[in-house]
Amino acid sequence: MSEIGKRYGRLTVVEKLNKKEFTNSVYLCRCDCGNMKEVSINKLHTGHTKSCECLKHKIRSYRLNGGATNEC
Repeated sequence: MSEIGKRYGRLTVVEKLNKKEFTNSVYLCRCDCGNMKEVSINKLHTGHTKSCECLKHKIRSYRLNGGATNEC
């Protein structure tokens, strides 16, 4: 079953790379903010990785600024 085109959080799988992380396949994903990120399929399936890191920065900014956010 192909992962291409599936969404995981803010990431959309673009292509399967010829790489492995341990025994897991690695995919190239495009984040909603436009950045690209290489992610193992295990991290996508478990929800460990949901964005290119922009989501983490957005949450941190939200907490530090009392609710005001910067769009990624």
